[in-house]
Amino acid sequence: MPSGNTFVLIWSPSDKDVTKIESEFKTQEFTAMAWSKSGAYLAMGTGKGNLLMYSMRERRKTPYVGKHTRRITHAVWNKDDLLATAGLDQAVCVTEGSSGETVRSFKVSGEPFDLCVSDKKDDGYARHDENTYSLNVGRRTLYIMQYMHDQVWGVGRSKG
Repeated sequence: MPSGNTFVLIWSPSDKDVTKIESEFKTQEFTAMAWSKSGAYLAMGTGKGNLLMYSMRERRKTPYVGKHTRRITHAVWNKDDLLATAGLDQAVCVTEGSSGETVRSFKVSGEPFDLCVSDKKDDGYARHDENTYSLNVGRRTLYIMQYMHDQVWGVGRSKG
């Protein structure tokens, strides 16, 4: 993202309207941004580790302070509206989109390089759950985190 952005413009093709969403954190620039898969939420992480969620249905923004202690660098949603964020504080935080509640957070061994979500494949067939998160840390370590609907997480780590 370009540095210094404290607002986001959203264009609605249905009514050809532009909405300006300004940060609730006045001097904090947005450093990561991701739309939910359903298009219902826009998550914006800041340089100070805070999170701003915008609900398209309600046209309401909700700030969440302290999701991270340093810059949020990556954000990705799964199809169930769970948001995973990674930051320079060497932490991963998984947040429930509609409530903003932290589902799980944990530390990793370095600064994140990339974060993505995918289906888990068993016996060569994808289950279409989008419950597996992959985090590349320092371009040397790959974390694989699997979310189960009963709130159980499995975290594996592979060093390169």
